Amino acid sequence: VSSTVMYEACMDVTESDHKPVRCKIHANIAHTDKSVRRQEMGKIVKSNEKLRSMFEELKLVPETSVSTNSILLQSQDTFIFTITNKSNSSRAIFNILCKGQTIGRDDGEDPENHSRG
Repeated sequence: VSSTVMYEACMDVTESDHKPVRCKIHANIAHTDKSVRRQEMGKIVKSNEKLRSMFEELKLVPETSVSTNSILLQSQDTFIFTITNKSNSSRAIFNILCKGQTIGRDDGEDPENHSRG
């Protein structure tokens, strides 16, 4: 919803081939209520089997802790960890150091820890 608050001609401008005007507009801009959006998203997920199965698959990602200087992954399974910069305008530099690796054992004994570097 909008309304014109002021509209007037600028008669002191003489270098223009048209009549310049000045206008102030009052506008109400709609915004999204985050709690309503969250409730609607919940309804969509509950009613859509494909979305529910996708969210269930996401639960299989190992527990991950990310800070500015470390990434800790905790899982019994082997998987590929990928970091991607999807920005078309900004470059990203990743420096990933492996301080060690843990090799899980199938015989039930404690895993072997190997430090690197």
